[in-house]
Amino acid sequence: MFDIENQDAIMELIDTRNENCIVIPLYVNINNELYGLWELDEITSFSRNMIKVGFGSSKGLFIKSPFPNDCMYEFEMKKMFSYFDYDENTETFYFVFESGLLNEDELTDDIHKQMQQYIEAIADRVQKYVDEYRTELRKRLMEDEDSYISNSYSSE
Repeated sequence: MFDIENQDAIMELIDTRNENCIVIPLYVNINNELYGLWELDEITSFSRNMIKVGFGSSKGLFIKSPFPNDCMYEFEMKKMFSYFDYDENTETFYFVFESGLLNEDELTDDIHKQMQQYIEAIADRVQKYVDEYRTELRKRLMEDEDSYISNSYSSE
């Protein structure tokens, strides 16, 4: 499970984003369970309308693509904190927020377009894993049923 309280890990993940990217996906929230992107194969139940993706971004003096101030209240903020770098004498603000799939009329700027691309790609990946899980579960159920039937006939 993703630990939203681990500020060091969150800073490290956010700081790895490409300098042209405003946001970076951090986790998936399904039914209030937070899955890191490396844990998507553990999701066993899914619907596109119930997915929320947790994103991270930052704002500071040397950040080339900072989180825009006007977007601050558009999303469900989950965590905000700052880090002061004494070597560079600068403070960086970090933001973690969630969003579900966006409507076409909401895709008006770069941040919304980036988020939508990430959400759609993650939703597709989760759907693939859930489909694989359900297929495997059906196979096991069929094998168990066949085993039960053959055992009940052999005991007669």
